[in-house]
Amino acid sequence: MDILETELKNIISPFSKKLSDHMVNLTPMEIHVADLVKFGKTNKEISEITHSSIHTISRHRENIRKKTGLKNKKINLRSFLLTLE
Repeated sequence: MDILETELKNIISPFSKKLSDHMVNLTPMEIHVADLVKFGKTNKEISEITHSSIHTISRHRENIRKKTGLKNKKINLRSFLLTLE
């Protein structure tokens, strides 16, 4: 389990750096969800991976959109996250 956690942190680390460059204050779970969204995972897939409900994942996505300034804008979250690479 520790190895998996370390590898996940290595994958997410550059991505979270890009998010922090944009002055975004995301929680660790929101960063994890954002990373999975970036890789094209659906809410259902993310909920299975994180052992959370689909509604919880939807809420995380809403919070990500709010904190990145995408709320009420017609900008695709995944497209936005891909521009941060």
